[in-house]
Amino acid sequence: MKKIIVMQLSRMGDLIMTLPLLEALKQAHDPCHITLISYKGFSSFLNNIPCVDRHRMLEPGELNPMYKYMTSLKSKEQSINLEEEYPEMVENYDLAINLAFDILPAKIWKRVNASKKTGRVAAADDEVRLLGDWMKYLFSITQSRDYGLFHMSDVFIRCGNVPNHGRFQLLDFLLDKTSGATEILEHAGYN
Repeated sequence: MKKIIVMQLSRMGDLIMTLPLLEALKQAHDPCHITLISYKGFSSFLNNIPCVDRHRMLEPGELNPMYKYMTSLKSKEQSINLEEEYPEMVENYDLAINLAFDILPAKIWKRVNASKKTGRVAAADDEVRLLGDWMKYLFSITQSRDYGLFHMSDVFIRCGNVPNHGRFQLLDFLLDKTSGATEILEHAGYN
């Protein structure tokens, strides 16, 4: 069974647009085990998504201690701490996809054990490499997404090197909540 880890540390909109990638990975590599790493404040709605087997939700300030754990594996005690605190970061993966934009996740991704990596990965302390053609496209348009030729969910799917099989519903919406939103919009003058 393939093991895949995906890091998406952006806000809720990008996290939602990552769902088609997760589903496409699940279909393309069936059977597989997918681990998702995201920020806690934006990801609680993902707890019951069937394409995610394990979901690690981080607090925004948690990346610095994680990085310190991963870079200071000098003693057995420190290694045990890493395994206890961040077990998903010491496992071996077949595929690791980093969709995070910041430098610290790239430094962390350098130390993730994976046969294949895509996304931002630190090559040295002052250098970050983009692995994968679609990742290069993704990170070249981050400053001006209005000019991108593709929908972000399609770009994320391509970053995972899996075929796009169209759209599917991954989140359940309650009809009464939808009609309540419609009433609010109509009251505000939107038809």
